[in-house]
Amino acid sequence: MSMRLKQKMISLLTVFILAFCFVLPTPRAHAQVQMQYFFIGGNDPYLIAGADVPVSFSDDRAIGTNVASFEMFYSTDNINWHNVLELKTMPVSASFHLPIDPSITSVTIRVKVHYVPILGSDTYLERTEGPFKVMQPGETSDFQASANDDGSVTLTWNDNSNMESSYVIKRDGPDGTKYFNVQNRAGDFGPLATVDKATNKNKNTLYAYTVTPVIDQYTLPDNVIPGVETVFIWNKAPRDGLVIVDKINPVVQIPVLVGKNKVITKVPVIDLKPAVGVKIPDGLGPIIKGGTQGDAGQPSIEALLEEAVKGSSDWAKADLKLAIAASLTTPSVLGNYQQPITREQFAGIAVKLYEALSSKPAAAASPNPFTDTVNVDVLKAFQLGIVTGVSATSFSPDASISRQELCVMLMRAVKAAKPAATLNISSFGGLADSDFIAPWALDAVRFAVNHAIMNGVGGGRIDPLGSTTREQAILLVKRTFDAYK
Repeated sequence: MSMRLKQKMISLLTVFILAFCFVLPTPRAHAQVQMQYFFIGGNDPYLIAGADVPVSFSDDRAIGTNVASFEMFYSTDNINWHNVLELKTMPVSASFHLPIDPSITSVTIRVKVHYVPILGSDTYLERTEGPFKVMQPGETSDFQASANDDGSVTLTWNDNSNMESSYVIKRDGPDGTKYFNVQNRAGDFGPLATVDKATNKNKNTLYAYTVTPVIDQYTLPDNVIPGVETVFIWNKAPRDGLVIVDKINPVVQIPVLVGKNKVITKVPVIDLKPAVGVKIPDGLGPIIKGGTQGDAGQPSIEALLEEAVKGSSDWAKADLKLAIAASLTTPSVLGNYQQPITREQFAGIAVKLYEALSSKPAAAASPNPFTDTVNVDVLKAFQLGIVTGVSATSFSPDASISRQELCVMLMRAVKAAKPAATLNISSFGGLADSDFIAPWALDAVRFAVNHAIMNGVGGGRIDPLGSTTREQAILLVKRTFDAYK
């Protein structure tokens, strides 16, 4: 190639490069990209936890500049940031949701975007806005009923919502279905209590109570509408010589955990009033005049218990009803009876076993040593020595529990309730899988087998590493109660 031709080609290439740079804008320098976002339909001065929050984005990045990463965070203290959205490109619109947690009532939102231009330095853009008010539609927790000596029933629960205008209490019993209204302190969280004085004072009576928050000032998507909790309780009629069910534990003030490290023992008691003109939330049945009998007739005790054990195995129904009547269950284990019971759920009924055997209320540990649960039953069981954490700071509340672990917790509950009780932990033979029992669980398994609390699973096996369903766990608690009451 001649020198003259080479010079022409170089000149043409130079012109082409200059033309390319003239047509395409020069990439913006570092930190010059402008980005904005806003909540779609965001006229409300709050965000609702658990509900999708639609958000749209826009920026003025140069042509050819790409997004390497897009992240969205929230913080309640501007120190700890929690990721709610992470993408490899910046969307035109997306959505996120905040967790249903009564400790989250105000958040700051932060967006981080990493821009990569064709030429020039990368841009790392960060934008923070807020704070935004957060409304929490949490359902009640730790719903408990206790029988008082005058025949009345004290109901306590933890208020996890700042959206309800009131609570509706539904009571089913031999005198029919009745609804009552409990006015709440608007916007507050924490423990609440009320006393039902309109109970049968002539004989001990089994009642089923259901509590649910009334959220009628806000529109909630179906997936965050709070559920209901139900408890069963025999009241204690103030008549001498009439005892239908013993071991009922009267507890007037029940400690309720409202923060990770704070336990409130003084529960405000709110008047229980007939639910006149109050809209009954879905799932509680039709509205009727407060304090009057429902149209469904007068359900018998057996009918109430039959409803409570619906979905359980036929072989378990009779003992499940007796366990419910003896206050050995919690709302979290009633229903879905074939599901494996979790560590948190079993802690609850283990505490019920302790309280029934000892006739003493259990106190919750404070401060809370765990970072993964604030469940009051777990803290009670921990304080009693019935359960331990999987580490110094973790409990693993949703993990299933093995049969040998369950035996250990049952034996600890008996020891805590009746320190002088005799525990038969003598050796036994005939188990095909005894080698699989951990050394730390051996005495507890012997205790459960020797006292006919736990039977084998067939083939001469005890299955120490197997899981336990809810109905099986309830029956094991009842057998333990029967052995030591």
